[in-house]
Amino acid sequence: MNDAKSGSRAVEAFKELNGLEKVAVGTSGAVILAFVVFWAFQVRSVIELLQLAYG
Repeated sequence: MNDAKSGSRAVEAFKELNGLEKVAVGTSGAVILAFVVFWAFQVRSVIELLQLAYG
């Protein structure tokens, strides 16, 4: 129940942001998402490399 209240507070806080702040939040989210995807590909590459090295 408490999570629903905090979630609605987050939505209300987001609605109060001006346009430039919303762009900043969106850009930050995109950069973080890109980093996570890049990191996942790197982990996969290392696993493949280790499998080649150790059979």
